[in-house]
Amino acid sequence: MVFLEQQHVGAPTPPRVTVGRIDPRLRLSLCGTAPEAFVPPGQKVVGTTTVGVRCEVPSPWTVYVQATVALMQPVLVLRRPLPRGTVLDAADVDMVEKDVARLTMGYLTDLKDVDGMVLRRSVSAGAVLHPGLVQHPVSIRRGERVTILGQIGGIEVRMEGQALTDGAKGDIIQVRNLSSGRAIEGVVVGPGVVQVRL
Repeated sequence: MVFLEQQHVGAPTPPRVTVGRIDPRLRLSLCGTAPEAFVPPGQKVVGTTTVGVRCEVPSPWTVYVQATVALMQPVLVLRRPLPRGTVLDAADVDMVEKDVARLTMGYLTDLKDVDGMVLRRSVSAGAVLHPGLVQHPVSIRRGERVTILGQIGGIEVRMEGQALTDGAKGDIIQVRNLSSGRAIEGVVVGPGVVQVRL
């Protein structure tokens, strides 16, 4: 259906649209203008959906048609089963075309998004990689000395601290300021570096 295809103009590949049959027992009057297609409230324009078609003149009518919209796109999948904690690289993944409309957990399409990342859990061969399956490797260990970065009025302040928990890039962890002895929260921005708000 052209209407559903138009909802995905600019997509990497055109969608594959399959439209269900209209009940042949329906007796609809001839429409005086071009019938108008619309998406009913609560319906999506991907996956399994329903599209409405209405006519206003001479005799108003509306019918609803089942449709399926598949958005095929290359995504990253695992080549073989891998255990939790595996550090991923290019040899572990393949690009396979999948219907991304069905990938409700999301998906990854760029090797840069997984290279050097760690699996959060064991994953079977052929599994689609999504953001919830991977994480940055731990770059700060509990008890490790760290640099605490902060900014006050545009001036960067560096302090020596100690990590109170493990953390990967992007994680919020607790660190102890070794000058004041105070425990504060900060974001891991790299190996041995935590950024805090002052």
